[in-house]
Amino acid sequence: MKLVWVLLFILVLPISYASVDILDLSNSYNLGESISVNVDIMPRESGDFLVKLILKCTDKEVLYYAAPVELEESKKTEIEAPAIKAFSDGLCNIKANIESIDGSNIDGTTSKEFDVSDNLDMSFSLDKLNVLPGEEVRLDGVVNKNGVIKAGKLTIRWNGKKAQMDLTKNSFEYDIKLDENIKSGEHKITVEVEDSYGNSNEDSKSIYVTAVPDSINMILNQDKFTPDEKMILNVELLDQAGDTMNGNVNVRLYKKKTLLKDEIILFDTNIKANEDSGFSFSYNTAPDDYFLLSKAGDLSLEAKISILPNPKVNVSIEDGFAVIKNTGNVIFKDKITIKLEGGEASYLVDKKVNLDVDEGAKIDISKHILDGDYDISLVPNKDEDKILDKITGIIILSTDVLMDNPWIASLLMVLIVLSIIFYFFKKKTKVGEHQLKINSVIKPKINSHEDTQKIINHNTSNQDGVNDKLENNEQKDSINPRE
Repeated sequence: MKLVWVLLFILVLPISYASVDILDLSNSYNLGESISVNVDIMPRESGDFLVKLILKCTDKEVLYYAAPVELEESKKTEIEAPAIKAFSDGLCNIKANIESIDGSNIDGTTSKEFDVSDNLDMSFSLDKLNVLPGEEVRLDGVVNKNGVIKAGKLTIRWNGKKAQMDLTKNSFEYDIKLDENIKSGEHKITVEVEDSYGNSNEDSKSIYVTAVPDSINMILNQDKFTPDEKMILNVELLDQAGDTMNGNVNVRLYKKKTLLKDEIILFDTNIKANEDSGFSFSYNTAPDDYFLLSKAGDLSLEAKISILPNPKVNVSIEDGFAVIKNTGNVIFKDKITIKLEGGEASYLVDKKVNLDVDEGAKIDISKHILDGDYDISLVPNKDEDKILDKITGIIILSTDVLMDNPWIASLLMVLIVLSIIFYFFKKKTKVGEHQLKINSVIKPKINSHEDTQKIINHNTSNQDGVNDKLENNEQKDSINPRE
């Protein structure tokens, strides 16, 4: 009974009449690329058969080979089928069927899956990535290195330009010439390739163009200055494309050397390009024409500026003295008038000065006025309202005036003496009048004419002495008070 079941099981098993293998398939193909395979058949019986090959891609299926073949039992037969070009993208496979002459299917097999794509295998390289304006960049590339390109187009794009060439082989090369005024920074080089079957690809690589200083410009707020004014300078540093670029610029303000004078440098420093920088002059900078030189690398630019005359004095009060200093840049020769006001009195103190630059002088105000509090100011003469440093304030003269001004003490002593003389003179006059009254009753006894003359001479001598003291104590320097 068991033997019967074994025989029935063998009868229902599928019978394999041949062993079929599909060889030499790649994993991927491009559209239009030839697909070539070999089919090995090992038959288990001899006879005439029909071999068919079918290419199936996604939902498309094409019978591209059918041929009769005579097979011998247990003898391997190799069939070299003609190539077929890939016609559709996607996952594909090849079926190999063995049929009888009358069309009955005897045996077959299906290959592994492979990919058909319209994306060409392409790559390229550049000989340098950091470049300068005007340099050349070498490009080398390969297309479909495992296949053959029979007809194709290559396009190279960079900086708004393009170059095209025909592809007749897998490799390509090209020299890209950069413009002298190309913008600095990153630039892309793109390679596009396409063949006659519609396969294509593109790839890009970046190069970096270094900015090179190409020109400089100087922007000044003005070209003529007094030492009180500030110079604002902006040095534009431009690259090969005319764009501003970062960097430092050396600026130098100087007076050129002559046969008699050495070079004079007012300043020599570095500033940031394309930014405003302020420069101040010394108050005593000599008036003249100077040269402003800006340098960045091999670039330089020079401009002329002028320092104008700036006559100016400063007046300050120190311990009763008016201290006058030439704070301009030229010789100051003029009259200074100082006004002092205290209470109802007003005084004007004039002083002619001739001061070189940085030179000073003093006026002793205290010897002209008495102790007290005074408002002080400068009185401009002609155009001196633009020259004099205006000063206002209070001066308090609390020093020992008699010690500092001996002539005042002498004057006071004269006044005291005169007052004493006047007092006694007036008193003596009253006594004389009293004696006259007495003499009207009792006449004096005069012995002779000589006694009378002595009395007259004595009175005349006393009066002359008083007059001499007044004349000797007359004031020589006086300030007229203005009410």
